[in-house]
Amino acid sequence: KYQKTYNIEVLFILFVVICNCYLFFQNNENIYMGIPYSVVDTNTYLSFINQVSEGKLLFTNRFTSEKVPYIIFRPEFLLIGIFGYFLTPLLAYYFFKFVFLFLYIFLINKLIKLTVNINELNITKLFVYFGSGIGYLLILLNNLGFKRINSADYLFGVSNSISINILPVHFIMSVCLMISIIILYILFWKDKKIKYLIFSGLLSLILGFIHLFNVITIFCIFGFYMILKIINKNEKIINIIKFNLIFGLINLPALIYIFYLYTQIETLISWNKQNILTTPPIQTIILGFFIPLGFAILYLIHKIVNKKNISDFEYILYFWITATFILIYMPFNIQSRFLEGVNIPIMIIGALGFSKCIDYLSEYIKWKKLKPISIILIFLLISPTSFLWLEKIITTSQFNNAHDTYIPLYLEKTELEAMNWLKENTDSEEIVISKYRIGNYIPRVSGNRVFFGHWAQTINFKTKKKLVQNFYSNETQRNEIIENYNIKFIYFGNEERKIGIFIPTDKIKQVYKNKDVSIYKIQNI
Repeated sequence: KYQKTYNIEVLFILFVVICNCYLFFQNNENIYMGIPYSVVDTNTYLSFINQVSEGKLLFTNRFTSEKVPYIIFRPEFLLIGIFGYFLTPLLAYYFFKFVFLFLYIFLINKLIKLTVNINELNITKLFVYFGSGIGYLLILLNNLGFKRINSADYLFGVSNSISINILPVHFIMSVCLMISIIILYILFWKDKKIKYLIFSGLLSLILGFIHLFNVITIFCIFGFYMILKIINKNEKIINIIKFNLIFGLINLPALIYIFYLYTQIETLISWNKQNILTTPPIQTIILGFFIPLGFAILYLIHKIVNKKNISDFEYILYFWITATFILIYMPFNIQSRFLEGVNIPIMIIGALGFSKCIDYLSEYIKWKKLKPISIILIFLLISPTSFLWLEKIITTSQFNNAHDTYIPLYLEKTELEAMNWLKENTDSEEIVISKYRIGNYIPRVSGNRVFFGHWAQTINFKTKKKLVQNFYSNETQRNEIIENYNIKFIYFGNEERKIGIFIPTDKIKQVYKNKDVSIYKIQNI
């Protein structure tokens, strides 16, 4: 039996909570908006959550001036939004972050116990909860003057367990769903209890509405697993077809819905074309999982050379890694998104490989402290990048970038007051124009549509970026933009003031003013 000790889990929870909540307790003259990382995207999700308070069950994209129908179904944000009725939207958001943090630990422990024995339990936990690549070493070399080499463990938030719990809440939700689907699916083929297949399919259906690309990964994993069953001749082909057809049919509504959304709705087609998330060169990915991935390969070699039996769960973990490394370079515009969750199989198999190496060395080195010292050393080698994510958050919060697409973690009190005025005095369908910085907060705070906001969700982003510049600097073009895009309100704050001086006319009336911000309403042009 497994001895129930939770020291590693407690350390993991503590650090994740610190990463998420550290900035709430920092003194700053401005107002912290509650998001430590990935502010631009999280503002989008909080916009969805706020739409629930308006009575919406389906959502719209308010980060573009084009009218997007209320057709976006996101069950995770609908659920959070319902809780937001009783809590604030931000509190509801964090409530679910921490609920799924604990669920993640529960599911990881379930997955580990299906794969490893008791002697490998703690080292596997260390690998999964804290393991990463050698990004920290590459950063150190860069600081010493060497050429900067990127590594996925510091570049992508989906690369380790700590960073996945810092990202927007639906990422950890998706990973929890992936683990649950895989466990239930394998249990079905082991026990042939149809309830496992049905539950697995239903969870996959939910995941399809959240992150369809995760479902594609799962389909690939299960496809490899079914091929293995056919090769080993330990399952009738008719059963493989029949049961996977059931699983596929359960998933069909999400597949049809997402296909319809991004092939038939013009505004969402335009958004999808701009949402380019290509995977960097393969060396960046390998470096992001370097040491654990090396041990995972050694473990496979050990199994093959010694003709050891590979369990079904070990096969699934290898298939997970294989499917991911294929999908991240397929001709999709969201390639890097397929990395989500792959750290889990790499870390579990990597821990098994490390344990085998220690067992092998123990045959030749008769030293009682070999294993504990080795565990300490491997922890020091694989964990630093995970811990660096707190430093990354602190650095981002202190960063004052003049670049026009930088979104700060803090807002000035006057900016928030101006947006709250918009919330109380305007209709959510009325379009507000501003520069990029505030345009990324207005849909979340006031609920208005904006002319220029999120880099991917603002349709014709590059064109509108130039138009915003012209709007605040050229009166003739300003009138043309107002007419062409049906703009109702003009936000004029510190960022907009850098472009030029805004002089109201008899058609553009000032309706709000504080120390830093003026808001103008378009009367009629």
